[in-house]
Amino acid sequence: MNKSILITGANVGLGKESARQLAMINGTEKIYLACRNLSKAEEAKQSLEESTGKNIFEIVIMDVSNPNSVRSAVAGFRDSSTASSGIPRCVRSPDRLPRQTAFPAQSSC
Repeated sequence: MNKSILITGANVGLGKESARQLAMINGTEKIYLACRNLSKAEEAKQSLEESTGKNIFEIVIMDVSNPNSVRSAVAGFRDSSTASSGIPRCVRSPDRLPRQTAFPAQSSC
């Protein structure tokens, strides 16, 4: 069920903890850490790998408050080898909800 998961705001708080807990579920093959800042994302990835003992985390640079950033990230999924396994399931961190977005509410994930 949890083959591939995309978590926004995954470098801190609820997003990071969600990544940690979902990584511990059997069957979780890949967790994409969607973050705005590469260095903070790399720190979170290293911390998650150490705390879970798993090497299933990948970084996706994305700012959910910026439609162009989201489009670029989605295009990266379409262009990569993940395209054959489909777009990952999305977990949106409540502490990282954008104040305003150009997307309708139902299309957040």
